[in-house]
Amino acid sequence: MTIDTSIFLSEIQIEDKARTPELLSSQHIPHSSISTAMALQGLFLKNYGINSLSTLSLRGHSSSQTDVSLDGFSIRSNMNGLYDFNLIPSFLVHTLNVAPSGSSAGATGGIGGEIRMKTDNETVEGLNISFVNSWGYYKNWGEYFSLENRWKKNHISSIKLFYKRGQNNFPYSDLNQIGTPTIKMENNAFRQWGATQNHIFNIKKDQIIRLKFWYANHHRELPPSLTESSSSSFQNDELIHGILSWEKSWNKNTFLKWSHRYMNEHIYFNSPLLQTDSRSIRYESRLETKYPFKKYHLTHITLGYEYSQARVDDYESDVAQEQRTYSVFKYRWNKNKFKTDLQSKIEMVNLEIQPVSFSGSIKYVLVSDGNRILYVEGHLSRNHRRATFNDLYWGNSAFSSGNPNLESEIGWKENIKIKGSLKRNKNQYDFQLDFYNSNIKNWIQWIPDNTGKWRPENLKAVWNRGWEGSFSTRHNLSEKWSMENSIHYYFTRSTNVKSSSHTEGEQLIYVPFHQGEISFLLRYEKFQMNYNQNIIGKRFYTTDNSASLPFYSVSNIFLSYEWNKNKFNIKPILEFKNAFNQSYQVVANRPMPPFHIQGTLIFIWK
Repeated sequence: MTIDTSIFLSEIQIEDKARTPELLSSQHIPHSSISTAMALQGLFLKNYGINSLSTLSLRGHSSSQTDVSLDGFSIRSNMNGLYDFNLIPSFLVHTLNVAPSGSSAGATGGIGGEIRMKTDNETVEGLNISFVNSWGYYKNWGEYFSLENRWKKNHISSIKLFYKRGQNNFPYSDLNQIGTPTIKMENNAFRQWGATQNHIFNIKKDQIIRLKFWYANHHRELPPSLTESSSSSFQNDELIHGILSWEKSWNKNTFLKWSHRYMNEHIYFNSPLLQTDSRSIRYESRLETKYPFKKYHLTHITLGYEYSQARVDDYESDVAQEQRTYSVFKYRWNKNKFKTDLQSKIEMVNLEIQPVSFSGSIKYVLVSDGNRILYVEGHLSRNHRRATFNDLYWGNSAFSSGNPNLESEIGWKENIKIKGSLKRNKNQYDFQLDFYNSNIKNWIQWIPDNTGKWRPENLKAVWNRGWEGSFSTRHNLSEKWSMENSIHYYFTRSTNVKSSSHTEGEQLIYVPFHQGEISFLLRYEKFQMNYNQNIIGKRFYTTDNSASLPFYSVSNIFLSYEWNKNKFNIKPILEFKNAFNQSYQVVANRPMPPFHIQGTLIFIWK
């Protein structure tokens, strides 16, 4: 039930089209969760505590409006529309791309943008074996193993295994008690393990078969909030994800591809008052073709079919199911300084035609030479999002009820970006300005009725607008010394423009007006120090904006050294998290850990 309560190698490379990829790729976090990695890049996550539920929303949209894809397929739950980023160690992911201007007009995508993750690593040469051991405060410990190999020229394989656990019994100040006594967090332990296995077969020069398998298992205790005296609740999460694909290419712009995926999700929640067993299965097949019908013109057509179902103890029916067919047409025109992309999607769910989604972008390069680049880019899209299974089929009880009559959310998004880069001598300077606007009607929200029963309704229209700015520099001070700096600022205004709950003009809950990040990176030969400062502004946690959480600023320091000898690579990392011991909450009544240290030791053999 969704309620509005009012890096490379064994590392992850984070790329963000809205910021400077070169600087972002310099920070690698080999053992952390994806949520930790993104939080350290200045992205705001709604985090209920260390290793608890962590969801991401972009530019004032809700978490269920932000799609999350893995190797080209969405992995958001079809039950609640969310994805918990604490379930994925960054060790399993090769690259991650943040696309806030993404739309629902593609085979994947969301009304509020998209997070794209990939596990492929096609740069493997020979045999690579990695072992990572990490340890930290509050009895946190983890081990990670990776084996990657290129078998001659026609087969690349990789297997990655991980196991981690922790007590997370950190001390915190209870602001709800007189004198704010220091208390240890209870019922907050977790245990996580899983594996990925990828195979790439080059059966011919122009044909590739890919086989990918992903498994993750997570057990976590659910600690009490500051309004509860104790908790004995826990939740088990299990995810199985497999992809099989075949691709034939004639050249870099002409190919035919078929892919099929299977996804199985199991969630078991247990508390003294409620036990819920939730299982969902999803199958999806996709056929894609790309062809340049003229010198500067490229088309890309995708046809897809998806079947999904869910069995949840609290649903009205025994099985909730959905059949979806879709076709996506992409067109690209690229000549000289102009680049144009157009895309549209026609979708049908259970034989019912859905609102058409489309997007378009125009990019014009103002200056481009060996040392300078300056361009402006505009995006326009029309998006929609269907209600989730929980929204539609949640059972009618004394506390809650689904609503099978919900309409799809409909939204328009506009975005203008100006980006520039300058190289002078041994230095590089990058800047970016991004202005955005979004209007969504039929926004789905769970609210209580006169009897106190929660029910989802198409209650409001929401207007999101704001701007983002960034500036970064890179300096090669000498043959041994280099330095990188960056500063980012985000302003978001996200308000109700139509609501039956008398909250017109109020900021949406947990959407900060102001957010910023400062990063400093210093390298000396193989030694590296990174300082990161995240600043999150005031957030309201009631829909009438009568109560809020104060701004907070969290500092993190990373020290690392890389030692190479023969075929061995050893890299120790020391992390000082919340370095200045800031007491803060991301979500009301959910304290976050104070200053703590994490150590990591990486062994690589090639």
